Amino acid sequence: MGKDGYYAEALVKLIDEVVKKNGLIPCQRGVAKYGKSKEGTWIIGDRYLEERYRNYQEGLKENPSLIVSPRKDYFDVIAKEAGFKNLEDFLTKNGFPAKKIESPSRLESKDHLSKGNPPHANEWIDKYIVGARILPAFLGVFPLVVTLFFAVVENSDWSNSTLALAFFIGLGLTLALSGWLSIFGKRWESKLFFHDGKKGFPTTYMMLFSAPGRYSEARKVAYRQKISTYFGIPFPSKEEELANEREAIQKLDEAGVRVKNTVKSVVIRSALTRYGFQRNLVPASLLAVVLAIPCMALGVWKNNVPLMGAMVLCLAAGVYYFLRYPKWVKAASEAYARYLIDDFLSR
Repeated sequence: MGKDGYYAEALVKLIDEVVKKNGLIPCQRGVAKYGKSKEGTWIIGDRYLEERYRNYQEGLKENPSLIVSPRKDYFDVIAKEAGFKNLEDFLTKNGFPAKKIESPSRLESKDHLSKGNPPHANEWIDKYIVGARILPAFLGVFPLVVTLFFAVVENSDWSNSTLALAFFIGLGLTLALSGWLSIFGKRWESKLFFHDGKKGFPTTYMMLFSAPGRYSEARKVAYRQKISTYFGIPFPSKEEELANEREAIQKLDEAGVRVKNTVKSVVIRSALTRYGFQRNLVPASLLAVVLAIPCMALGVWKNNVPLMGAMVLCLAAGVYYFLRYPKWVKAASEAYARYLIDDFLSR
């Protein structure tokens, strides 16, 4: 028996209506802000509206006549917030069919994959931001931190205001560098996984039929079938792939991005944080080496043996990591990819 289906275009328009009524711009950010403002005051979760809005807009790009099967009681609440009696009242007054009986679409089926995802993390305190961006940035400026420490020890007459200013300057520098290192970390990722004939991220090359390793051929077939079912991505046959992997690599790369954006868990997030830390530590290690050289020169000039020793350790650690990073970054990326693929196949 089919479910009540509605045009996604109509539901997007309804969400726009309720967002505009509350003085916000009808876009993903505005929808997210409105949903957050309603947290704890209605039955709908604060992320529900944002997820439906994003998913429906993406689906409409591929199919302008997309029909979906959302929770009607939720959209009745949204319609009342927009000034209508219920969802049917909104649809009728805006020239849409009040109801259409049809099987759930692929897009709505994708919602099944999102069930069990953890709540959306706060961007400012999320452990990924701290572990994968801020921590590598701190390690990158660590030679400056150590040098500042020795400067404080040698100048014990520094005022509290001077120390506070130095602390906030260091904190601001670390936060600013965290974004810069993330950009350059992604460039190193591209170099490691995509240049010189490489076959992409582990979510891609681990699932190729020609790739030996963790996944059997049956699991690779199941992965392709599930990707095709939920995201509508067709794959070449095994024989075609073995003859020319280029198309399969492109399809698997797209599939990996779709799965990453849909399937989430605490374990996956932790694995992604470990991978992000290793990746962003590549440019951070170079930065630490560059900063350690003048700091060591300062130690020589001041005849500060502890400072010189600390800088030698910073130099050695930075150079050692930079020489070894391909192995460590690849291992962390494969661990993340396995958690992501296994979770997707289990849902």
